[in-house]
Amino acid sequence: MPSSPYFLFLAEMELHGILTFSSEIRPAVAGVGAVHITSHFIHNYPLIYAFNKRIAEAYVVIPSLHLSIKRKRVKKPLQYIFVDQVLREVQQNRLRHIYAYPAYPLEVTNKKFFLSAKGYGYVEKVKRQIKNFYPTETNWVSLVPPTRHRTLLISPHRLPRRLYIRIGMKRTGIYKVVLREIDPSSIRRLEELAWSTIPVNLYDTKLFGYRVEDYIKVLETRSLPKDEQGSRVKQGANIIGFIQAKGLYEITLPKERIVVPLPKVLIG
Repeated sequence: MPSSPYFLFLAEMELHGILTFSSEIRPAVAGVGAVHITSHFIHNYPLIYAFNKRIAEAYVVIPSLHLSIKRKRVKKPLQYIFVDQVLREVQQNRLRHIYAYPAYPLEVTNKKFFLSAKGYGYVEKVKRQIKNFYPTETNWVSLVPPTRHRTLLISPHRLPRRLYIRIGMKRTGIYKVVLREIDPSSIRRLEELAWSTIPVNLYDTKLFGYRVEDYIKVLETRSLPKDEQGSRVKQGANIIGFIQAKGLYEITLPKERIVVPLPKVLIG
């Protein structure tokens, strides 16, 4: 990147397992249960966790919850504390972790699975509030090989040419990733109004210092995360799409051209 201590990588991702996300839920027309459909586009937040080798947020087991004391249930809002940390590092020009853009498909193969945790005998043991633990009958439309995606990474250090990541429900989606470092001399700023050629996160793009004039949505997750205090909704954080804005950056590669909103504070 021009006058920047950070590195930009083009990541080619090849799926080596079954990838499942509950991107969309529909009733099963010719079956039982619901149908969970995996989007062809991948949200960048699970990718940020994966490329930084963070499986999930930290969880704490509170022993006092096992005591025979009735307590009120507390439902916390959905938070991505580690992602907020990475975005804060970008804003402060002190990037210590990898930032990943949403991944867009190059080749996709779908396969339908039916999962049943329910018996079909005359007598069945019923556990109280079983649906709070797992669904009894579910249909999944997942991605399977051959499936390939591509994304962009911004890293504070050089990365190996090849690595493996795991994303998706229960981290079953194993990807082999081949990285290609982008030469800073191939990046230039576009002053005119232009469309991005790769999908981006609307909330992140506004933090990068861009005013989104228009956008085409390709993915909207059902859950809308809140900030670290849990008091304010992060508008646009659950929307992935192509945007139209001024000041985007053009990356010229041997066989293609990529237009993307790079963080202005990191460019300098």
